[in-house]
This record gives sequence, C-alpha cells and structure tokens, in this order.
Amino acid sequence: METTRHFVATVYVVNGGAVALHEHDRLGMWLPPGGHVEREELPHEAARREVREELGLDVELVAPVDDLQSPTAASIPKPQHFLLEDINVCDGEVGHQHVDFVYYGTVGSRDLDPAPGEAILTPIRRRLIVIIVTVYRVDRTQYRGRSRNDSQ
Repeated sequence: METTRHFVATVYVVNGGAVALHEHDRLGMWLPPGGHVEREELPHEAARREVREELGLDVELVAPVDDLQSPTAASIPKPQHFLLEDINVCDGEVGHQHVDFVYYGTVGSRDLDPAPGEAILTPIRRRLIVIIVTVYRVDRTQYRGRSRNDSQ
C-alpha cells in the first residue's frame, strides 16, 4: 500500500532558559510550534512562519548553513533533526507520515501575540501558559570516565 507523506517543520523556541510550547486543541497535548510546509515554502521558511502564527514572535533559527553554491544550487539552513513520524495509526495501519524538519530557535521576548484562531488565551495567560518548560544544563564533566551502568 502506498503511504502519503507530508513535509512539516517544528521549532523548539528558547528564551532565557525556557522552551515555548502551546496546547494543541485537537491532540490535547503540549507541543512546540510547527506545521505543514506550504508549496511555495522551504522548510526553514515554514518554521519561521509557524512560530510567527502560533506565538506571534519572530524566531532566529539556530541552524548552520553550508557555503556551497553554484549557478543552480544554494545552501539553506539545516534542521537539527529529521524525523519520519507515523500519523493516524489505526489497527496497525499508518494513515500517513510526516517528514519533520526539526529546528531550534531563539526569541528576544516572551510577549506572545498568536494570530487569530491560533490560540484562545486571555492576555494574562498568554505570557504565562505557553512558556512552561525550563531547560536544564547538564554538566557532562561529572559523567566522564563512567559508563551508564556505573553507580554514583
């Protein structure tokens, strides 16, 4: 059976040690901003557009760009991850798949202003509810020379 695949872009948006998530109404989950790549867009353009629509913020993608160019080709920002995601799995059958271009990005503000229809939040909750997950740094030096099975 043929599987339909959609290209999507996701952005983990960070500001001051916090990651922006929004509540996905249909799925009932907290997710980073993201959505389908439109026909006229490149993946990094879709990533920026989705953050603008869902959070009302302009994101700076943390994405390396190669300097490879030719008269017929140019480098574009690389996602941090590529994922193949099974969507609408029912009775072991995959409804379709998402090819997800996953980026990281930073914003200069937590003042959210989602596009109409993107979020139903009061102005007070807009600032508080979307930025909810704190990012912790792991001091990797404490793990040097130890295997995962070593006790501390």
